Amino acid sequence: MEATPRYRTTYDVPTKVVTLEILDTRPEDQGTYKLQAVNPSGKADTTAKLTVQPKEVKPLEVKAPPPSPQDLQEMQPPKVIVPIENQEVPENTPVLLKATIIGKPTPDFAWFKDNQPLQPSNKIRTRYNPDTKQVLLQIDNVQPEDVGEYLVVATNPAGQDQTAGALGLLPGPPGDEDKGKNNQVINHQPKIRNVH
Repeated sequence: MEATPRYRTTYDVPTKVVTLEILDTRPEDQGTYKLQAVNPSGKADTTAKLTVQPKEVKPLEVKAPPPSPQDLQEMQPPKVIVPIENQEVPENTPVLLKATIIGKPTPDFAWFKDNQPLQPSNKIRTRYNPDTKQVLLQIDNVQPEDVGEYLVVATNPAGQDQTAGALGLLPGPPGDEDKGKNNQVINHQPKIRNVH
């Protein structure tokens, strides 16, 4: 095994225990590991099988503050007032997807892209403005891999509602066609319907 910063081997002399620690475990770490101890008297081998379980994938979320007693007495299920609009933007520009959603108590919001949980990243941020009742998703530096259907699900103890919209790329300036970047993406715009 190659030594890398993710693999750490220790030997505890008093207990005579050798430990292999794998940091940031990944699916490719799965397999059979063999330890061989050698000294002038001989050698000994042992093996262990490692199975890597996929971690639960949670969507990008906005959690509501704890509800007030009044909110719990006057509960209203989430309701989409203004759905997410389909948008097309130039590559390498930011985009803001937004919807107006009401509910009592304030709903929790979870984002999905192409029916998969949207993963948090440095270029994606979400927030809820309680004054305007808008839930926002900001994507910086839009790239072809960002194209798709975005869905936000609003949930509170009284119920759930959702809305979806498509994000696409506009054709680049003349000459970009030669790069082959935009041709495939433009023709692959998702078919979207607003759900609410």
